[in-house]
Amino acid sequence: MSEQASFRSSRLDFVRVDASGAARLARGQLEGLRAGPGWPHADTRDGLAMVRDDAGVFFLVLHDGAVIGDCGTHGAPDAQGSVEIGFGLAAPFRGCGYGRELAQALADWVSDLPGVREVTAETLVENVASQRVLEAAGFVRASATEVRGDGAGPADEGLVVLYRRPVPAR
Repeated sequence: MSEQASFRSSRLDFVRVDASGAARLARGQLEGLRAGPGWPHADTRDGLAMVRDDAGVFFLVLHDGAVIGDCGTHGAPDAQGSVEIGFGLAAPFRGCGYGRELAQALADWVSDLPGVREVTAETLVENVASQRVLEAAGFVRASATEVRGDGAGPADEGLVVLYRRPVPAR
């Protein structure tokens, strides 16, 4: 994966977190960060797991210097060049266009990585807001699959919708 530490979209800053930083955040150590209202949100801990064993990348998403969300990849590109992204925003920042901007900027960043041919994302079928965000960011609904998890969390089971965004040939 790219070593780029940060990047910016029109309103948001994306600051990469390494494995040791992710471990500190998972323990609730937020020193040096200005957390926006509602962050960390309910899915932040799951997102932090993306950097375990350097398999994925994790970014804090900042607006005006405050952390309002997080995002990243669920691993390196697979053999077909597909990479899955995930993202979340604190509740007070939803419905303001930040989700679309976040998903689009992250997908663009991932698309520039060597070997990436497709960016994917999954959401629960009842999460219509995330589906709208993905569609606004150029993703197309591909399929829906029933998922049975290990019971570790509420998002481990249900009907999951897969979205795809192909990377144009370079």
